[in-house]
Amino acid sequence: MELIFLGTCAGTLPQAGRHHASVALKLEDQTVFLDAGENCSYTACLMDVDLLSVRHILISHPHMDHVGGLGNLLWNLRKQRYLRKESPAPAPVTVHLPVLATYDGVMTLLRETEGDFACDFEIRPHVFADGTVVDEPGLRISAMHNSHLPRRPGEGWRAYSFLIEAQGKRVVYSGDVGAPQELDCWADCDLMMIETGHHQPEAVARHFAGLEKRPGKLVYVHSGRTILADPVGQQALVREIYGDNAVIAYDTMRLTL
Repeated sequence: MELIFLGTCAGTLPQAGRHHASVALKLEDQTVFLDAGENCSYTACLMDVDLLSVRHILISHPHMDHVGGLGNLLWNLRKQRYLRKESPAPAPVTVHLPVLATYDGVMTLLRETEGDFACDFEIRPHVFADGTVVDEPGLRISAMHNSHLPRRPGEGWRAYSFLIEAQGKRVVYSGDVGAPQELDCWADCDLMMIETGHHQPEAVARHFAGLEKRPGKLVYVHSGRTILADPVGQQALVREIYGDNAVIAYDTMRLTL
């Protein structure tokens, strides 16, 4: 299993060398996208991620720094299919979202592009809630809502975290959370990607270091102002607390698990 960090910045103003949240999870026979911040497919292509291996795109919540690159990701997937049309048509691509309006808006935009965005493969939306999102041989993905976004009357939750189980590993992707404690039930994992756009890196490290069952590796993503202002100093600080298994991710970083 390989994690490729395509975007590690929170929803701040543009930062040199940092783009909004997106991670590609490469398995033996497919690739899963976790969020789709701006420029995610651009970086993926430069890093030799085969977009035709993408089977699932999971959106944690509908904020722009997590969905701003979704349209371009689908557009580039179609472009690669066109350039490699001699190969068999790829399997369907499922876009998993908590809010269908996000998908509808992106597809409305794409249908005005070349050829009305006609594809020879299926792109399908899946609106999920708490529980199992993907359950197929070798891959299970579960969703758990969090308090990052309030629940609107008559509607479901709009912000989620994910647990990915594959190749004997348990990987957690926080999305944006109201509090790190919301992930405690999944803390017994091999790797946790934890956002710090809304939380202090030191406090996050102390919280998980204090648990009896804690993540084997704690990877900081969706970095906010504290990390962006001093990534080297913050890396040293969190390692004083959590050891060498605390890692501040950066764009284009690869991590094999």
